Amino acid sequence: MQLTGPPTAWKDPAAAAIGAVLGEYNRGARRSDLGRVRELLGRFAAARPRHHVVIVGTNGKTSTATFLARLLAGRGTRVGLFTSPHIARWSERVRIDEVPVEDAELIATLTAVHRRASEEPALSPDLRFFDLLTVAAEDIFGRAGVEVAVFEAGIGGGRDATRVLEPELVALTGVGDDHRDLLGSTSEEVLVEKLAAAPAGATLVAGSLGSRLTTEARLWAAGGGVELVEAGGLAAAGGSLPEFQRRNLGLAVRTAELAVARFGLPAGAPDGVSRDDAVGVWGRFEAGEVDGVRYLADVAHNQTAWLELLSELTRIWPPRRWVAVLAVTAERRPSELAAAVAGTEAVVHVIATITPVRAASDPAEIVVAFERTAGRPTAEVCDAPEAAFSLAADLARRRDLDLLVTGSNYLVSGFLAWVANRTES
Repeated sequence: MQLTGPPTAWKDPAAAAIGAVLGEYNRGARRSDLGRVRELLGRFAAARPRHHVVIVGTNGKTSTATFLARLLAGRGTRVGLFTSPHIARWSERVRIDEVPVEDAELIATLTAVHRRASEEPALSPDLRFFDLLTVAAEDIFGRAGVEVAVFEAGIGGGRDATRVLEPELVALTGVGDDHRDLLGSTSEEVLVEKLAAAPAGATLVAGSLGSRLTTEARLWAAGGGVELVEAGGLAAAGGSLPEFQRRNLGLAVRTAELAVARFGLPAGAPDGVSRDDAVGVWGRFEAGEVDGVRYLADVAHNQTAWLELLSELTRIWPPRRWVAVLAVTAERRPSELAAAVAGTEAVVHVIATITPVRAASDPAEIVVAFERTAGRPTAEVCDAPEAAFSLAADLARRRDLDLLVTGSNYLVSGFLAWVANRTES
């Protein structure tokens, strides 16, 4: 699989400056409207891209957005891509035709948005850092002459900052059991929050929802003046991509077709990703080798993603056995990760650690979850992530195993930095 988008260096020159702005905001509680975000956008971003596509859903947003941007750029369209979180550098989140923006431009624009919000007290309440980053990306894209901007939503859709962009197209990857404290207590409530990313007059293309939620989506779209296009579980050929990535690619292909028709883009086969020629997304089912050990790293971070990842391991490489380094952020349930891993015989040993950036579950809780799970692999704690990677690689060599790293985007980020340091030293 060809991977695109890795940074040229792991040291991020934007980290300190952006971290200082980030420290002024928090994730915040559930909010009733986006009035202040809309006002900030109107006061700051003078130039705007001509068209907008927003990707919403529980899993697969970054991959779907990335595939879509490549499909559109392959037609000769100037495309902006906004995704989150990043693996190594903040500039990964804001790209134009696959190229991350300059660190200095990102810092300057975000700082200017922050200054505007801070100078006007009426704007600052209820704003989150993600709001500012969305406005900064929109401004950067507009000044660069971007024709189509593809934005990955943060959490939800109807009350996510990307909603103020008034997208003409919205793609919904699926609905899972995430962020219920912010999005709703039932699957139907979560679905409606994600569907609300589409304003009246927009086209919404939905991936696999299941019959019950598909019926709900039809009713919502009919009542909201939104055209619903059902892509279902459409999977593109995708070469060596796993099944869940082929579904993401299939959704991107269908969304690109709709964009071509709706935005009047050049028709014909794109030069980039197509049904028969897929490339991977960095940190997603990424295979490689370090210190003589084969590894697979994937940012799967919730129960649905863990189950799909483990299923693909046994489907694609049935003979292989794995030592897994696992970590989950504090809002996840270690018991769900343990149940997913224990559901396959492929993982024979687990090393539990912490996520390097976000607040993490206690690794001991992960081990306890495995001890309570039937058919469990053996599990142990190694608090420091880099030490856990070294321990796992050594165990893999001695026992002729392969190395799996998953559970959190932040753990995979730390692992790929560790790999880069080992490879380049």
